[in-house]
Amino acid sequence: MTQQGPQKSNTENAARHWWHIMSDDQLAADHFDAFAQWLDQDPAHKEAFDEISSHHHQSKKAIQTPQAGVRAAIQPKARFDWAKFCVGGGAAVAVVALVFLTIATLMPSAPNWQVVTLPDGSLAQFAPGSAFELAYSGDQRAVHLTNGSVIIDAVKDQEHPLRVFSDLGVVSVVGTRFAVSVMETSMETSVQEGVVHVETDVSDSTYVLKPGDRLWTGNAVGQIRRETVPPKHALEVRDGWQTFWHAPVWDVLDALSRHSGHQFIILPTDRTNALISGRFHLTSADQTMSALKMVAGLNVRPLTDTVSVIY
Repeated sequence: MTQQGPQKSNTENAARHWWHIMSDDQLAADHFDAFAQWLDQDPAHKEAFDEISSHHHQSKKAIQTPQAGVRAAIQPKARFDWAKFCVGGGAAVAVVALVFLTIATLMPSAPNWQVVTLPDGSLAQFAPGSAFELAYSGDQRAVHLTNGSVIIDAVKDQEHPLRVFSDLGVVSVVGTRFAVSVMETSMETSVQEGVVHVETDVSDSTYVLKPGDRLWTGNAVGQIRRETVPPKHALEVRDGWQTFWHAPVWDVLDALSRHSGHQFIILPTDRTNALISGRFHLTSADQTMSALKMVAGLNVRPLTDTVSVIY
């Protein structure tokens, strides 16, 4: 039954109160049990908390992304312009920096892919929450991917290879269809068509990838892993699937939050610091959390339909 009048107002005020507490890592741990009890008292409490959470998230999006879709802010450089983009609200919204002492909160971005036509006619598809920059001039075409995933259909240009830069390595192509995913501690490159070169800072080596090849570089244990899959599965991240290799639980939950729209409050334990490997469905929060409970021994407590505590 929908609440009305003073009762509804009281519930909304309580939901705002709990939102501010659960957004403060110094308060959340001490008040978590009371918060959970409040949620269980009345279904309307969960509905109100979800509404406040959604409103808070949309307000932050409006401040950081005044235009819908892809936001561009041009900053002149000596020889070319940097075009800065944040997809689906951007990494600043996808991961809210509430990591002070004990608790991390992962806030979802809008779970939508964005398609960007690059200046040379190449087509780039950026996953929700991806943060990137473009640098195009007469003698270069480059994408700097800070976080997230991109699938690129690169126009052929023998003289000016298209390069994807990250803090973990550089991916270079002349003209092909490939995907790059950048996480906190690793980079994954998958190829569907053509030939791709990957230079990695981990081993100071260059790897040549052909259709169906997938390469992980710079992961948490400093290893390089390579495998071959059917080329039609090489870009499975576009269908919501991603494979992680010796990745921190944080990386999986970050990607899951951005792709599924689910919010996580992470209480640090040995389990949340674990390194895991596996293939996870990022658009299905329930399915992936069930898998994480099995492979990493995580404890998951749903607070609402869109908010869960991980410990």
